[in-house]
Amino acid sequence: MAFITTAFFIWNGIVTSMVMIRTTNRKKYTVARNVIEHFIDEEYQNTVVEKV
Repeated sequence: MAFITTAFFIWNGIVTSMVMIRTTNRKKYTVARNVIEHFIDEEYQNTVVEKV
């Protein structure tokens, strides 16, 4: 159970970091440059990130 919890928190930290990096870079690169950025743009728009 500890392994699963640790893996979840590591994954959550990675995804959160990627979303925050994309959010700050969205002004510079308005068009998604790869699949991950495209996914982040669809699921985590600026309004959603600002609310959280």
